[in-house]
Amino acid sequence: MKFQAVNEFSHFSFSDCVLTGIEWNPAGIQLTLEALIVLPENSQNTNFTKSYAGPVQLRLIGGQLTDSVKEGYLYRDANGKLLESVPDTVLSPAEVEALLPTFRDVYLFQILSETREDGSVLLELGIEFPQAEEFDTLVTPSYRIGVRCEKAVFGWDYYMNRVES
Repeated sequence: MKFQAVNEFSHFSFSDCVLTGIEWNPAGIQLTLEALIVLPENSQNTNFTKSYAGPVQLRLIGGQLTDSVKEGYLYRDANGKLLESVPDTVLSPAEVEALLPTFRDVYLFQILSETREDGSVLLELGIEFPQAEEFDTLVTPSYRIGVRCEKAVFGWDYYMNRVES
């Protein structure tokens, strides 16, 4: 990879990001991302503008799944009357591992990170499935996936277009 940024979560924008592939093995977790925005303050951005990176490999070195959540929701009618309430569901690492093959061509709308005293990094990946049809209003599943890793390495070979405001 020509460009590499380590643990620079706050120097990327995930507003358009799509998770196109995920691999998990004992060495860690690797995510393949499309439409990741590199912010001007990123150490690898010499353009000093918001720009899309080409396909990005995000390697979570020593990545291990931790407890995660399938997000619940409130479904209301046009008058604000509550029609359905579904609470969050806590998922074990084993349940998340079984879900991993379904995380293809889904939105990765956020990564929250926290560096621990021991140097490890705790991550929370916000993943949402797209609508079946473009203007569909049905609720789609969304998850908060917990991961603990030694470090996260973003790697890509080229930049694409600048982000239009």
